[in-house]
Amino acid sequence: MPDDVLVMILSRLIVKDAVVTGSLSTRWKHLWRNLTRLDFDGTESLNKIGNDEMLCGLERGKFVNQVNNVISSHNHGMVQRFRVRFDLDCSYSECIDEWIQFAIDKKVEVLELNLAKEKNAIVKLPNVKKLMLVIVVEEDNSLLEYTSIARACPKLETFSVSPHWYSPKKRRRKVRHVVAPEGHKHLKLLEIVGYYGRISDLELAVYAIDNAVGCKKIVIDPVCDAFAYNFSKREEAA
Repeated sequence: MPDDVLVMILSRLIVKDAVVTGSLSTRWKHLWRNLTRLDFDGTESLNKIGNDEMLCGLERGKFVNQVNNVISSHNHGMVQRFRVRFDLDCSYSECIDEWIQFAIDKKVEVLELNLAKEKNAIVKLPNVKKLMLVIVVEEDNSLLEYTSIARACPKLETFSVSPHWYSPKKRRRKVRHVVAPEGHKHLKLLEIVGYYGRISDLELAVYAIDNAVGCKKIVIDPVCDAFAYNFSKREEAA
């Protein structure tokens, strides 16, 4: 089979498994360096670790090193999809900034960040058309602060947010309104996966109504386990 076909097959694997195929033969050794879909999914490791903070710290280091090693060796000029799923704290903010810069340089169109505890200032992501965020939140914190990531994507067409709450439901009486200076001219779909009926959820929907004049659909899905939810399967079913 041609190398292009082999790369397409490898692109269906998580990066860890794709890299392992390099040991099959000399021909396969560097094929993974040309992947256009980079899927760094650490969900399996997180499930094994559970609540063991010491193990989690060790696995964080391994995961970050894996991502850094792969993107530093990546040869293809563009990446169509870039997904990172792991529980990272603020000590890795510099690495996360470098990953985002990598996404910009590679003209990523689909970006999925599930960094659990981490929030970062986001630079412009000019090629991202689909953004999927899995967010771990406490109390009844507003989700509106995460719209800054959407505003960093001027061509954004689909914005999927999956909030995972770690606190009892508390209602705030007032709904905050936030105006996006440049609006979201291309946004067609807002999807809230894991709608709990909190004011925070409502604020996000109101934000889309107020700022996305071309929005055609708002999808409210009340069924979700944030870490088990697989955006890829939903995308394939669409």
